Amino acid sequence: MGEYEEMGDFILDHIYIDDVNTEDDLRELVDMLYESEKARLADDDKDTSRAENLKKFVNERWWDSSKYPSNKFRDRFTRLERIEAEEAEVEEREIFTETLADIEASIRTRDYEQALAIEIPEEATRQQKAQIGSRKAYAEKLLERRQEYENLMDNPEAATWARSAAHIKTQLDVNQAEADRLWKKIQAARQK
Repeated sequence: MGEYEEMGDFILDHIYIDDVNTEDDLRELVDMLYESEKARLADDDKDTSRAENLKKFVNERWWDSSKYPSNKFRDRFTRLERIEAEEAEVEEREIFTETLADIEASIRTRDYEQALAIEIPEEATRQQKAQIGSRKAYAEKLLERRQEYENLMDNPEAATWARSAAHIKTQLDVNQAEADRLWKKIQAARQK
């Protein structure tokens, strides 16, 4: 057995793995084990180099070393990191969903200013930011339309001109549609 396995097994014999959630936890517990082992060996008038190796191995991050392939600490850290990443992903999705729902609720209640005041979460992905940005842009457009309408209501003359302009545009659209229909008839007659 190499010294990495020997030291790793010694640590595993003295540290309960469920007490270790981070590398800092492991360092702290090994520091305590180091002090205890150093004192024990010194009391027995034995070589304290094994206690010194505890410090060395922790500083070298031996739990990541391929020299100690059966390392339970590395497996635990990997598993905890994966769980933490999954939890963070779920939390990010929830924040995105809540933000989008808040914007949609503000649009439904015509509180466009509130929709625009809602901030895009920093954790959001590029796609989520684009989706939230799109809904906020829609709220901004609706707010502009409402403000234009309110301005027209404040100015009766402008409102009259706006109605006239809308009527003329409608008439032009109708005339364009009629012209397109006649043009198609002319084309069909030419092809005969």
